[in-house]
Amino acid sequence: MRRPFPAAGRRIAAAVLLACAGAAAAGCGYVPGTVEHYQPPAAPLVDAVACPGPVPASGSIPAGFEPVSAVVCSVTPVMTTGPQGLRSGSVEIHYAGDLGPLVAAVREPSDRSAAWVPCTEELVTPPALWLLDVFGRAMLAAWPTDVCGKPKPGIEAALGTLAVTETINR
Repeated sequence: MRRPFPAAGRRIAAAVLLACAGAAAAGCGYVPGTVEHYQPPAAPLVDAVACPGPVPASGSIPAGFEPVSAVVCSVTPVMTTGPQGLRSGSVEIHYAGDLGPLVAAVREPSDRSAAWVPCTEELVTPPALWLLDVFGRAMLAAWPTDVCGKPKPGIEAALGTLAVTETINR
């Protein structure tokens, strides 16, 4: 009986299978133990949400800051009937409710890897997430990211549990 692959071919196939299994076990191509978790510096507190407008640096929730509401600002194309045609606008969505899951999601550390990580190339830019306290002070929250620099899903999931109290199109 003739074997379908000669001995050398079987050894090559076994080596390829072993390499693929090792890459899969390593988890998306990075070496276990090379992922570092970090928190960005605390965001500065400002007197009001800037949506749209000049924004301060985003960051983690400052010590002692207790959010009671959230605002998400996203830039969108707006079609006008005048000479402007297509221009940039913004949508400001105000949220209220139990902010515990949102605060926990913002406090989740970001990840980075010292080793090469294969990542997809789509550009994911999360909207600006503002947190406000009872005194009306605001801070621009940094979205935690994975090793590829993409936003982790926790914030989006937490926003889905909150009530939308107002939507403003600018």
